[in-house]
Amino acid sequence: MPEEEVVRVMGYAATRGTRTFVFLGPDSAYGRQVEAAARAEAARNGWRMAASSFYSPNESASAEARHIASVIRAESSAGSGRIGVLMPERGVKLLAVAPLLVVNGVDLGRIRLLGTSIWDDPSIWREPALEGALFAATDPDNASAFRDTYRRIYGRAPSDLAAVAYDAASLAINLSADGRVMHSEVTDPNGFMGVNGLFRFRLDGTAERGLAIKEIRASGASVVEKGITQFPPG
Repeated sequence: MPEEEVVRVMGYAATRGTRTFVFLGPDSAYGRQVEAAARAEAARNGWRMAASSFYSPNESASAEARHIASVIRAESSAGSGRIGVLMPERGVKLLAVAPLLVVNGVDLGRIRLLGTSIWDDPSIWREPALEGALFAATDPDNASAFRDTYRRIYGRAPSDLAAVAYDAASLAINLSADGRVMHSEVTDPNGFMGVNGLFRFRLDGTAERGLAIKEIRASGASVVEKGITQFPPG
């Protein structure tokens, strides 16, 4: 769920001193979902959500980036510390939007670009504006054996969907081994360890995952904080 990715990446940034955040993203269902999650998480923890700006997915984000850049400069002048800029965009569009902050006078050393799992894409990692950016994603170490086996059998790398399908099938087989599937088994608070790491189901049917934090460098994106291997009680 985008919400838990937002919670994870904002929480990690907060442990590194970032308590003020802004949002720059597409005016889409996904963008609105991520912004709402960020605003809720900031309110829950007493952090500041200084501004949000939505741009049309099919048009330039220049005006919106200019607005966010002015907010960042004002917050920096007011001593807000390093500001988290949540930017849930992908691919070519992200490569066009991210540099706009620099064009509008933002010192990258004063901000921390934050993203979701859609940043787990090697094609964007060489963009200089994304150097040091953080995003939440499944821990790649958990899937290494699965990827190797899949590649050996099918001659190509698995998609993210293949890993999710494998976990779903594996869980269904294990839970139905005795001929029935109990609600209490599916909602086991201890969760399950799968190809994509630790996960469990909430009572509302959504999934909770032990996500990792990855940092973008010119050489690639590396894990800076691994996903949890055990859920806290409650």
